[in-house]
Amino acid sequence: MAFCTRARVRKAVKILGKAGMAALLVTAAALALFVVKSRLEGRPPGIAGLQVLAVNSGSMVPAFGAGSAVLVKPVDPAEIKPGDIITYALGDSLITHRVVARESEGFVTRGDANDSPDPGVVDPGDVVGKVVGAIPLLGHVLNFVWTPLGLVVTVLGPGIMLIVIEVRRLWLLGQEWLAKSRERGGDGTNGEMSG
Repeated sequence: MAFCTRARVRKAVKILGKAGMAALLVTAAALALFVVKSRLEGRPPGIAGLQVLAVNSGSMVPAFGAGSAVLVKPVDPAEIKPGDIITYALGDSLITHRVVARESEGFVTRGDANDSPDPGVVDPGDVVGKVVGAIPLLGHVLNFVWTPLGLVVTVLGPGIMLIVIEVRRLWLLGQEWLAKSRERGGDGTNGEMSG
């Protein structure tokens, strides 16, 4: 008796396909919720107490490059020491650089790829937090979903995907019903006779 019959393989593939599609839809819906929530709050997205920020320059190569996303944890400025990578506000911008020295009035920072320290000293009150991780390429995704088109795609995408899947499923069921009806010798009218 063969363990792997075609019917079993087909059934397993069908189950895996459904599980994969469900996981994709859940992920897309979670991303949509994540983006909409951050847009409504008017601040960068966050998860589990961490801010997720897109990196738009290469000043921190090789630690991370443009297009990455950094995970920033709020910390007490007193805990920051040289060698830590921090994100701080500079006007309307956020800068993520490494602390190279600590002075009485704040922090001296420098991008790893830069030859000289940043001008001025970072005031402890401008520190957003300490970088605790980086995810390559996720910054590109964040930059896209923060645009109006990205928001529309992120919010409507899961719904459109669900509609397409259901329409395809109904079409396949209809094709199956027609095939069975033809096999029984009917014309697809549930056995009603015209007369």
